[in-house]
Amino acid sequence: MAASVALSACPFCRARGANAPKVLCASGGGSAPDDSAILKSSGDDNLDRILTAELIAQADFFGLKPGFLLYSGSNQNAFASSDVMLAGTQGTILYNIDFLKGQLLSTTWGGTVVSGIIAHEFGHIYQFFSSYAQKLQALHQTVKFEELHADFLSGFYMGRKHLASPINLQDYYDQFYELGDYAFDSKDHHGTKAERYFAIKAGYNLSLGNRNARADWAAAQAELFLKEYFR
Repeated sequence: MAASVALSACPFCRARGANAPKVLCASGGGSAPDDSAILKSSGDDNLDRILTAELIAQADFFGLKPGFLLYSGSNQNAFASSDVMLAGTQGTILYNIDFLKGQLLSTTWGGTVVSGIIAHEFGHIYQFFSSYAQKLQALHQTVKFEELHADFLSGFYMGRKHLASPINLQDYYDQFYELGDYAFDSKDHHGTKAERYFAIKAGYNLSLGNRNARADWAAAQAELFLKEYFR
């Protein structure tokens, strides 16, 4: 599992046929980067090692092995794609390098923001490779339920990861609050600020009493939570 999520890059090998890949992102707007924007590394060996360790930990929790690619350019976002861009992986997570580095440096606990966004994208990968993508799409005319489900899974993972640590997760919560939007009529509506914060905290709180639960259980609980509290 570890080898499949190691930080690396190659030209996109996506099949450009009739079945376009499903792509979801951390915040509304934007599109996946062009092949020419893909980077071979972050440019910082220590950061590459930290990212690789985090990807291995998340792959173990989610039970999936997506590829991970950094990209440059003005489109500051993070994406999950159902497309396989690295051989031997399941889907792909793409993260803008300036977006990532800005988050790392923005607060004392910027690393929690990056970990949480990666976990959000892992949540989408989990949806793509299970029955949840179709079930969540059927619940709303926008991507809102898919996004809030991924938020819940991110919160659950972060609760497990930091249960016994002194790290303050407020910066992580605040970042997802800021990623909320009010574009209710847009297909790309991700949920309001309050909704995203609520989903993150609900996932986190559930993890505290279920520290040994796996992603499949958390995903089922997230679906029940969304159906109960969101419209």
